Amino acid sequence: MESKAQKLVNMDMDTLLRMLNKAYADEWLAFLQYWTAAHTVKGMLRREVVKELMEHAMEEFEHARKLAERIEQLGGNVLLTPEELIREANCAYVSPSKACSGKIVDQTIASERCAIAVYRRMLEETHGRDMVTYHLALELLKEELDHEAEFLQIREDLDSIKTAMQDQCCPK
Repeated sequence: MESKAQKLVNMDMDTLLRMLNKAYADEWLAFLQYWTAAHTVKGMLRREVVKELMEHAMEEFEHARKLAERIEQLGGNVLLTPEELIREANCAYVSPSKACSGKIVDQTIASERCAIAVYRRMLEETHGRDMVTYHLALELLKEELDHEAEFLQIREDLDSIKTAMQDQCCPK
């Protein structure tokens, strides 16, 4: 029997559920990436970077929860294994193998930009077809844009510190 949530959707349900599950995979991998990076990062502004990574990890976890809720409302099933998450993700998991703060910040910016692209596509696909998912994607897009802006500011701060240190060592 079709649910009310399904009846309100004017698009292929399999396509919608696959799109939602791929975003769900992205959020879980972002959570893991940020959580791991927060426990390995070293270098300048370490405390600030750790604080932001932990905060964003928990926000990515909340994004995954919201996506799972929407998948379940539509009668779908969330991905169940780490292998499925990796295989289905739009955005790659980036292991924080280079633990310096600058590299971690750059990896995080790239991950946020991938998420931004995913939610932008989701908005395009669901506009006028599934308003609930559309509004969820809009909410998540806004948060991902905020995340990118916060890490761009940290990148700018790191660059300013580096420039100031070079100027101090080698005055013009």
